[in-house]
Amino acid sequence: MCLFAAALLRADEYDFDGSMPQKTLEAYLARAIGYNGICVLGQGFPEKFQKDSLRAVENMKPMYISRAALGWETPADAEKHFAAARKGAEEIHGIDSRIILEAAIFEAVYSVGDTDVNRIPVPAWVFEAFGLPAEERCFRYDDMLFPGGRCKDFWKQGVSVPDITRQETQMWQYYRACRYIDAGYEAINFGHIALLGAEDKNLEAWDRLLGMVRAYGRKRARRHYVLCTGHLQADLAKKDGRLLWDYAQFPLRLVTGTEPLKASLREGHADSTYNTYPGGEHPAGYQCAALPALYEFDNFFGGIDVNQPHMVWGTDETGWLGNLTPGYRNYFLKYAASWLRKNVVSAYLMMPGCRPTHVPVTTREQILYFCNDPSEKCPIGGGQEDTVKALFAQRFDLQPAPQIPAEKKRPKGEQLGFRPVENGIGERLFDKAESYTVPNYTNGYIKDAFDIYGVKGSGIKPEGFVPAPKAAKIGPEGLWLSGPTVEIKSFPEISGGALTVYMSLTLSESCFEESFALLEKFSFMKDGWHIRYYKPGDSFYAEIFDGSGERRLIEFPVPKDGSLHRICFTCDGKTLKGWLDGRECGSVPAGKTVPNTTNLKIGGGIDGLLTDIKIFNYALSRSDAESLTAGRLDAPEEEEDPLLEIFGEIRRGGRGFGIRIGF
Repeated sequence: MCLFAAALLRADEYDFDGSMPQKTLEAYLARAIGYNGICVLGQGFPEKFQKDSLRAVENMKPMYISRAALGWETPADAEKHFAAARKGAEEIHGIDSRIILEAAIFEAVYSVGDTDVNRIPVPAWVFEAFGLPAEERCFRYDDMLFPGGRCKDFWKQGVSVPDITRQETQMWQYYRACRYIDAGYEAINFGHIALLGAEDKNLEAWDRLLGMVRAYGRKRARRHYVLCTGHLQADLAKKDGRLLWDYAQFPLRLVTGTEPLKASLREGHADSTYNTYPGGEHPAGYQCAALPALYEFDNFFGGIDVNQPHMVWGTDETGWLGNLTPGYRNYFLKYAASWLRKNVVSAYLMMPGCRPTHVPVTTREQILYFCNDPSEKCPIGGGQEDTVKALFAQRFDLQPAPQIPAEKKRPKGEQLGFRPVENGIGERLFDKAESYTVPNYTNGYIKDAFDIYGVKGSGIKPEGFVPAPKAAKIGPEGLWLSGPTVEIKSFPEISGGALTVYMSLTLSESCFEESFALLEKFSFMKDGWHIRYYKPGDSFYAEIFDGSGERRLIEFPVPKDGSLHRICFTCDGKTLKGWLDGRECGSVPAGKTVPNTTNLKIGGGIDGLLTDIKIFNYALSRSDAESLTAGRLDAPEEEEDPLLEIFGEIRRGGRGFGIRIGF
């Protein structure tokens, strides 16, 4: 075959209109990359890196770009957002008009500040699509929530998981999907399908919504076909013998190795979905042996926790990836792409273009991993362009249909490791499932964050990890900490779920330019506590998670005057109370809370904000809390204390690093 004919054949693999043949879909998935927000700035993608990322796209030649536009938060200005999405799509299609761009909607709905969904008008064409009379009103947050309170405030105060069975949720999802289709996007990622569809019996609501979005796409999409996908397991792939989705997305679920920072892939590890997706009639009209799957490096965590089987070397997949040496990172991309092709039916690797990464963070910009080659225009680039380009340039071959493994059924609602419970809190299956054996990750390598990511292979050495003598005092009065950020290897038990947390801090208007967390210790909002500021709602608060599913928080009306202020909260197993500068500022009922095995993070919000931290393993009395926050109750005299050795060494952390406790 002459080179010209071969080039034409290859080009034809990406041609479609009105439907999409199987070879075309798999050709696109074989050249997929995730570039979070590359088309819509302001969604965590720094504008200064966009031009270099467009250059990288032109160099690597992907044909499918996942999460090119993101819709996690409600846009502060919806019209501006969708206009930016259109402009960004035009820039990408100027590189190659055949590229499929994916818009991600995800599983969160907001009711606070400038992200309030109640501000977005419902267009007449949305009412018409649902057979409703048009009326002048905005979308209604309360009408999207699960009856009974399931997953209400699941992400944070005023941010919930919407219920896909509610008509208002379907209207909201339909509206956003159609706006992205009009802006030039040919794939819609609907996020965590199990969370949204926890009450969707027999997948009726998903079936209806996807049918409506596809019908809109047949009329308005660039090539009259829209791909529908999301994070889903095999349980949610099929309805009445036909596949609901064009393909599935799912995390790789990496297996921690026995050598520093090494990892691998393995069928059956944790809740991985390799060779579990069923076959059947595809939405495009053909029969396939298995629903195609695109596997990605997932981000979901901002710290270190060695006690969860879906972690890799103590953190999430993108956090691990971002802290590898460039050489091992290149090797792993080749290994993962090859392993999927050889071992899993119709499975492909989504190359990481831009994703969040957190451990360790030494600068604000390093909260993102870029595959771009490092340069003056993108100094934090990971250097994977040549590897990705070479993998995309390989001829992909449709995998033969080997003996398809029997479908691995899971009870409804247990997808992605969550089991919905009556009080609305998602219980982690990993917490109690005996079938999951947590490896001994310590094995001489994981001792603390410094050992993993500063010494053992990453090449990144966090600044500021030096001993801080006499930085702690532990005695009958409690655990006393000093300094803006610290790290403790172990932490005393909080007996009976009672505790007191005190902080002195200097707050000026500039501190409140973005959201930040001063203290965090919780896991999936099931059990724990934190102190944080949430900018969209202009709310500075302490919160207790006592397993009830109810909001247990008190707000601190902190002046932003640049002066020193003292805040404190106490919980005695019955009541959560808060104090500010010697006065009580809130009190709510709160049950017992026993901090779980996740690490405690303190002081990672704003550098230099904190000047003193005190944590007691009991609830201070009212008079002592008032005296402490008024500056009249001082720390005890420093003296040698044998208990100090029990609780481990305290180290200072660098800016943005915070505190990680639990090693």
